[in-house]
Amino acid sequence: EVKPEEETKPEEVKPEEEVKPEEEAKPEEEVKPEEEVKPEEEVKPEEETKPEDETKPEDTAAPAGSADDFADLEGYDWAKASIDTLVKKGIVSGSGNGAYNPGNNVTRGEVAKLITLTFGLDVKASNASDVAADAWHNGFVGALEAAGIMSGDGNGSFRPDHAITREEMAKVLAKAIGEEILTVLAAEAAPKAFADSEAFADWSKTSIESLAALGIINGYEDGTFKADKAITRAEVAVLIDRVSTMFNLK
Repeated sequence: EVKPEEETKPEEVKPEEEVKPEEEAKPEEEVKPEEEVKPEEEVKPEEETKPEDETKPEDTAAPAGSADDFADLEGYDWAKASIDTLVKKGIVSGSGNGAYNPGNNVTRGEVAKLITLTFGLDVKASNASDVAADAWHNGFVGALEAAGIMSGDGNGSFRPDHAITREEMAKVLAKAIGEEILTVLAAEAAPKAFADSEAFADWSKTSIESLAALGIINGYEDGTFKADKAITRAEVAVLIDRVSTMFNLK
């Protein structure tokens, strides 16, 4: 008569069938994060960032006025006309704050740019181990490497941020012009002697003497050349301007 098991029947609650969380919530169908967020279309980092275009200082080298735009050329009257010419040609530029920094040293990477633009070389990718693929000077370094004008240290490095010396610059210019042509032209000109010529490296001696005979490169008032001294931005501007004029470049 008691029959407790039959009256309570706990099995009739059936929680699984009434709740049915999977059918009501359906998070996958309602949220659809892929369709609403679409991060690839909204962010587009490649199009907005464009690091190559923004970091390349050669963009700032576009003709932007004249040497009169620079407030730090006092005492550099001997270089101002050359700086003015190169600024108008788009070969050199300032630092963007009204300064040219004429007394600053010139790096190997900067020289690569100057020679590439002056001689109209084709920009090429550099394989130097210390020249990043996205570095602003990569194409210029590659151009000079391909042309045989500049190379690295023999260990795969180019040292683009190292200052270039006066004798190194003479060698670079000689190679860019053509050492054989330069030697022939210099032979027809009066030689110029320097008080410290014994300090010239064997690999730079002919280049210095040839450029000096043609009046492209000069020494200091004391009669020295100072071959191992780092060359400045003002000095390089004068050299590039003289070479451009003599050989009718750009």
